[in-house]
Amino acid sequence: MISNCLNGIGNLFQNKGEWEFALKCYKLSLEFAQKINHKKSVYESLNSTGDLFRDKGEWEAAEEHYNTCLEICFEIGYRKGTSIIYNNLGHLHQNRGLWGEAIKFYQNSEDISTRLGYKERLSIVYNSLGYLYKQKGELKNSEKYFMKSIAISRNLGFRKEILKSYNQLGDLYRNRGKWRKAYRLLNLSSDLAKELKDRKGMACSDHYKGLYSRNMGDWEDSLIYYNKSLEIFENLGYKKGISESYRKIANLYRDCGMWAQSLKNYKISLNITLQIGYKLGTSRCLRNIANMYRDRGRWDDALKFYKFSYRLSEEIGYQLGLSRCLRDMAILYEGRGELEKASSKYDESIEISKAIQDDKGTSVSFNLLSGVNIKKGDLEEAKQNIKESFKSAKGATPILILSIQLNNAKLLSLNNNHESAIKILNLANKLVGKIKAEPQQMDILEKLGMVYTNRYAIDNKKSDYECATKYLEKALKMSNRLKIPLIEGIITRGLGILEANRCYIYQKEENSDKINESINAAKNLFLNSVEILLKQDSSFELQKTLFEYSRFLYKTKNYIDAEIIIKSVIFDAINSKNYELLVKGYLLLGDLELKKEDITRNAISKIDINTVEYMIESIISGQKIHFDQNEIYFNSKLMQYDTYECYLKALENADFDSAIYMRTCYQLIFRMQKMNKNELESFIELLRDQNKDQYFDTFLESLKAKINGEDYTPTDLPISLMEELKNFN
Repeated sequence: MISNCLNGIGNLFQNKGEWEFALKCYKLSLEFAQKINHKKSVYESLNSTGDLFRDKGEWEAAEEHYNTCLEICFEIGYRKGTSIIYNNLGHLHQNRGLWGEAIKFYQNSEDISTRLGYKERLSIVYNSLGYLYKQKGELKNSEKYFMKSIAISRNLGFRKEILKSYNQLGDLYRNRGKWRKAYRLLNLSSDLAKELKDRKGMACSDHYKGLYSRNMGDWEDSLIYYNKSLEIFENLGYKKGISESYRKIANLYRDCGMWAQSLKNYKISLNITLQIGYKLGTSRCLRNIANMYRDRGRWDDALKFYKFSYRLSEEIGYQLGLSRCLRDMAILYEGRGELEKASSKYDESIEISKAIQDDKGTSVSFNLLSGVNIKKGDLEEAKQNIKESFKSAKGATPILILSIQLNNAKLLSLNNNHESAIKILNLANKLVGKIKAEPQQMDILEKLGMVYTNRYAIDNKKSDYECATKYLEKALKMSNRLKIPLIEGIITRGLGILEANRCYIYQKEENSDKINESINAAKNLFLNSVEILLKQDSSFELQKTLFEYSRFLYKTKNYIDAEIIIKSVIFDAINSKNYELLVKGYLLLGDLELKKEDITRNAISKIDINTVEYMIESIISGQKIHFDQNEIYFNSKLMQYDTYECYLKALENADFDSAIYMRTCYQLIFRMQKMNKNELESFIELLRDQNKDQYFDTFLESLKAKINGEDYTPTDLPISLMEELKNFN
């Protein structure tokens, strides 16, 4: 029959991603079927057209076609067709992230197939349910349905469906950290695909093997599998698969900090999705590009791509994409210190995740929100959100549970409960060691090292220094082996902070024999971190390293170099809108202004911003800086400061977030305690003109009265500010 032939031709072109030509075939098929009033053929044409619109992301059009198919099935009593359409509607709603609705459609399909004894369809429905529950993070439910599908498919000899189940189940075991089972099933799926000469199945197996290798930290193997998958898809002309392969390769390069290669592959993937009208793929690719820019510290570029991705997800009703986009935007805002905006975006993400019954997404967002609470000092709220994260994580992957535990450890560490934090991290380390998830283990080792570093800074115990060194060096070796230079730079910075802490202890002990050795060791580590991060063009992490290096130089009384570096950090922080670091930078620069000798201050204040890069390079290379004051002039207000102007700028720039603002107020109070009466009086007046917080204003008014011997009786000050007031004599 002509209609069926045209429909079959359309299916072939749809599988290749030639969607416009496929759509023409389906339209012709429908016209022929309608001319002879052959309802079942009309159904077939409409169903195929619905599948095409579903794949393109035109989900309203897809739903309209499926609903028309349902009407035809009811009219002609075609119950098998009804089961198929319910399954397709489930798939459609699953794509949208409307998982509760999807489950209802799958269950309707299951009920009809069970009553009809339509076992082939049951196998497909169980596979669909298994995939849905895997997306939701309900891995036990997912495993149950995949096993049910495999059992039916084996009895029927339905080997293509077994192949799909093996791939999905292997990927599920990867998610659960059951690496041996995952590896065995992925090999079985690969062998079965070869046996069946199912080239698309072979490509899918290679794709999942690539994901497996990526989780294991085997970047080279992962790239080999992704490229094998890409080659098959290219030979098949399957454009959707080609775009996904390029996107996965780009994600891999992003993990390694290879930004140029990552962006190149994202662009190829994006061009294909735009060419074929694959809106779901376009939305994902835009969000991935945004994540790459975010990781590099190019936050304005990242926000543009997030907004594009969000708008497209909104257009096609992709709820899961909306939730993830909001969460990724929140991570960006958190990174640059906009904690209120970050909290708001996490809340929006949680709201959507709950609405679509996305337990895994809900758990992840609650966990990330707890990290913001910790930064804001809302430790009770952080504790509550960690509980909520655990509650939503039932049946989740070990990696997700680990990430929640890491925040729990961070919370305990901030409460100076280092023992409990170390206990949690050690348990986490044993778990990832057992499942051989090296990238995750590297992260835990780094966090263990930093907990010991923080405890060493407080207690000055040699054993803490040794433990910190051991864990950070293990993490560093792992980053070298896995070839992740970005992480190598971050861990090297951690070692620099550890060595700096040891140097400060030697300074207190006036141990002159050890001080110079320790200063050189810390300096080399910070500069190694700078060198690595410069090569990676990772401005966000580079700014953090330069800030830590400048603080180290300040504490070791190398004020000139410290000022050069911190001014560079401030300049970059202004350009990148890294507000939290900007506030810290101004506070440190204020401290430097108070410490410097007048002659040094006068010389440095004339340095042009254009010479800063030269000076940093000179410091890194160990050369002395030479400049002629008659030739170097300063043209920007950025570097011209009075004694207290830096502190005022810190408060001014802290206005973007209420928690950061109050924290800055306390930082200023700490510095005010070191001022003499005249300095304090002048500074109080300047602060009162600048300040926007009611309580801090009352504090300043009371402090002024106190130092002048006048009566002060503040009744509406928080207890913490009352305590600070008592510290002024």
